[in-house]
Amino acid sequence: IGPVQGGQVSADGRYVLVASSLSYDDEGSILPRSILRKDLLTGQQERVDIDGAGNTTWGNNSSPVAHGISADGRYVLFAADGSTGSGFILRKDMDTGAIVRVNVDADGNTHQGWNAAGPQISMSGDGNVVVMEQYNADYSGLPGPDSRRHIYHKDLTTGEIKRVDIQPD
Repeated sequence: IGPVQGGQVSADGRYVLVASSLSYDDEGSILPRSILRKDLLTGQQERVDIDGAGNTTWGNNSSPVAHGISADGRYVLFAADGSTGSGFILRKDMDTGAIVRVNVDADGNTHQGWNAAGPQISMSGDGNVVVMEQYNADYSGLPGPDSRRHIYHKDLTTGEIKRVDIQPD
């Protein structure tokens, strides 16, 4: 692993998550900026920000940023700006390889309003809830957009999104 940014550790201490500006695959080939999960028990290092076919999940015009790892290391949360200017917030299941796009509503519409390096994003210990800061997002049925940053809570099991920074009535 070359120069790294951010370091996160699973609650059980087994996995470490980093974003590396220079890394190598198992054959020693140089990889572009990537997010890596290292298993401290086995020494195995896995690239997180690729799909099952080995393609980057975020396009080639941006650098992914690691934002979280679940308590047991199974789920990894990361973000990047896409090549079209749309931002991605993604959660990857390291056991199955399944990747879920977090910043979409129930109809699959993408909601942007941030860049990958700047948002505040966190994930619950079980990896099923994500809290994200977004600017001027317009999730169906929720107040906004109003040109301000707001905090949203998304349950990845149900798909429900709530804006949590609303003042009570």
